Amino acid sequence: MPDQHATYMTQTISITGRTVLVVDDEPINTKLLGAYLKRAGYNAIEAQNGGDALIKARSQPDLILLDIMMPEMDGFETCRRLKADDATRDIPVIFLSALSDTEIKTRGLEVGGVDYVSKPFDSRELLARVSTHLTLREQERKIRSYAETLEEKVAERTNKLLAAEAELQRDFDIQSVVNALLRISLDDVELDEFLHTSLKQILSVPLLSFENRGAIFLDTEDTGEMSLVSYLELPEETVGRCRHLDTVACPCTEALVTRSIAATVEELDDGTEQHHVCAPINHGEMLLGVIDIHLKEGHTPDTKEMEFLDAVANTMARVILYKRAIRDLMRSEQHYRTIFESTGTAMAITDKQGAILLANSEFQRISGLSEQSWEYATVYDAIHEDDRDRARRHVKRVTSGQEKSIMLEVRMAGGSDFEQRSSTLVASNLPDGEEYVLSLLDVTDRKRAEQQVLHNARHDALTGLPNRVYLLDTLGEAVQRAQDNVDSRFVVLVMDLDRFNMINESLGHTIGDRLLVAMAGRLKSVIGQAGLLCRLGGDEFAVLLGDVEDVNAGESLARKILDMIRQPFAFGEQELVTTSSIGIATSDIGYTRPEDVLRDAETALHRAKLRGKARYEVFDFEMHLKARRLMQLVTDMRQAIKRQEFVLHYQPIVSLQTGRVEGVEALIRWQHPGHGLVSPGEFIPVAEESGLIIPIGQWALEEACRAMARFSERFGEELMLSVNISGKQFAQEDLFDHVKRALVLSGMKPRNLKLEITESVVMENAQHAIELLKRLKSLELQVSIDDFGTGYSSLSYLQRFPVDMLKIDRSFVSMMDVGSENMEIARTIVALAHSLSLEVVAEGVETVEQQEMLRALGCQFAQGFYYARPLPESVLMDEGVLASTWPMGS
Repeated sequence: MPDQHATYMTQTISITGRTVLVVDDEPINTKLLGAYLKRAGYNAIEAQNGGDALIKARSQPDLILLDIMMPEMDGFETCRRLKADDATRDIPVIFLSALSDTEIKTRGLEVGGVDYVSKPFDSRELLARVSTHLTLREQERKIRSYAETLEEKVAERTNKLLAAEAELQRDFDIQSVVNALLRISLDDVELDEFLHTSLKQILSVPLLSFENRGAIFLDTEDTGEMSLVSYLELPEETVGRCRHLDTVACPCTEALVTRSIAATVEELDDGTEQHHVCAPINHGEMLLGVIDIHLKEGHTPDTKEMEFLDAVANTMARVILYKRAIRDLMRSEQHYRTIFESTGTAMAITDKQGAILLANSEFQRISGLSEQSWEYATVYDAIHEDDRDRARRHVKRVTSGQEKSIMLEVRMAGGSDFEQRSSTLVASNLPDGEEYVLSLLDVTDRKRAEQQVLHNARHDALTGLPNRVYLLDTLGEAVQRAQDNVDSRFVVLVMDLDRFNMINESLGHTIGDRLLVAMAGRLKSVIGQAGLLCRLGGDEFAVLLGDVEDVNAGESLARKILDMIRQPFAFGEQELVTTSSIGIATSDIGYTRPEDVLRDAETALHRAKLRGKARYEVFDFEMHLKARRLMQLVTDMRQAIKRQEFVLHYQPIVSLQTGRVEGVEALIRWQHPGHGLVSPGEFIPVAEESGLIIPIGQWALEEACRAMARFSERFGEELMLSVNISGKQFAQEDLFDHVKRALVLSGMKPRNLKLEITESVVMENAQHAIELLKRLKSLELQVSIDDFGTGYSSLSYLQRFPVDMLKIDRSFVSMMDVGSENMEIARTIVALAHSLSLEVVAEGVETVEQQEMLRALGCQFAQGFYYARPLPESVLMDEGVLASTWPMGS
């Protein structure tokens, strides 16, 4: 191939036909110069001044002949402007001037002129200079054209090299991205961070047709829904619309359906189009997600880019599954660690020899074995030396495969006998069969609490003495010993304070509690180590004398206790004097149950109370038989209530002024089917003690009110009805409701009902009695204090009780001889009643002499056998008893 440069150099350059612009303000000069140029074969253009020259130079003449001295704009300024204009700067300028000094020439060259011709000019010189500069101009053009051609070829080859280099770079970048994804997958980063970094890596390859925007969607594991997890440079509208790939409006829906790479077009709201390429992230049949890449305008992904996205998607699928597996593993491990640490149980993983491989903080706390000690210590070092062999034997049953797990309670090493810690040891094998889980549950506090609960359950809180439960356990052992050995004997004493309720009510429960504590102290000093002292409850205490040689030792101790209790109890400046009653049961009866012993001792105590208190009684076989009879009596009374065997009799109450019947007292009787009419004195106390008096008393009140209503309806008269209210009834919160109900159901007028309540009952809780009596009085009925004079009521309380009548007890009336003590008591009661504006009725009148004595004292009413015995309702109404009149003395 010939050298293009050499060929160019040998070519002949033709300059004829070139155009020359002549600029001179003298027309003659322009004409002359134009003529010279035309004869030489050039085209001439004329301009008269600098401004005109600038305009005509736009036509791109090949050369400019420029006069220096011109008005308005001289040649230098004109040249400067020509050179300042990109369109005319390359046109060569030859200056024309009559000035020939060096400064002028130098200035012309500085503003851009290429030559200088002096005036007057020589035509040959002028044309020679024009020819030379036109030739130079043409050569410059040729060189420039050659250079441009050369640059194009160089640029073409360079572009091919750059394209090849770019292709290699793209391949390298693509492979780098895949390698980077694999490298990132090994880093300790969360899945979301990996996906975001991966998206930036994909979009960072500069030679792809991808825009620097895209997104990755991932399946939600619990619902399977595709959700946006990472994106770059996406418009907020797109992010909001495609937060979940659940509509066809999102461009990657096709790729999800076909499970293959898809190029799609999205119509935007402004009418333009956005091109996408979407690559599903698949693993077998499992669709994990999709990559959405925005394409540059006018670009379509080529095969290599599609293969790149497919490789990236496959890599991401493996990484996603790997990251999820690692996450699940770490989560499982964290759950295990959390459970391991926060279970509240000391846990350790050991080998077969008990060497500690792993332990939680609770195990370290309980065992005292820190992590630094695991190299030389075993789990057994945390166990008390006396329990270690037992622990090893039990754990070996697990390590040898005999059992899957064991549990036993052990004492922990360290600590003192006073403060010994205990734990429950549990051993279980792990699936590999080489490691085992040992747990220690600190049960020290639980054992202490159990011991405290057990102590509380077996001891009295007030005195600290053993209680009924403790006594029954210990007594049960004594009963068993007595059964096994006839020479083994025991005695049980049960005692309480006489009238303790009155102390509580009058002095308060604080003094009552202090008295019980003081009594417990005195009993301890008397009994010493000879027996077991217990508090059964309330003011009741018990003493067990075990293994005594003589059961009479119980009576000897009882006498000492009675003497000790009689001594005054001092509380500051206040002294209390009280007495005690004691019941004794001995092993001679031949007991088989401790409950029976205690029951019989309490039965003996009850007899001591009945016989006057401040004494002791020993339970015997006769008392046992009586107790059984009482139990049978209670059973019969329950049946009597169901069978309606109780009946009411009525005893007239006579006015000691007129001798006429003013009222009746309702008295209950029991018509037993086997024993006939049972005496009230026999069953009423038992009913009181058993609580059956409550339903019996309620029935009696209602039936008596109905009977008086029948009497009023039959005879058109009204009688005062007296009904006894027992202590148990009076203590019931609903007594007021029952009385009101009886009045309403019967239709009886409340003013004709008189409730009789014994003096001892109202004094048991005087304040409560006052409040209840006021409520009862609000029904407009009357209240009478029964058996007055036998109790301990004070004048201050009697003044406060809202009562209408006092009843003199029959014990005073029956022995009321003139001048006797009972006579004076009756006189005092009547006088007291009158001073309080109360009426008085006397019961138990059997003779006319007694009647007259009571009349003389001012007693208003009387009842007793002298007038009539208690009669059934039918006899009372049919035989004219109510219409009878008894004579009164003058």
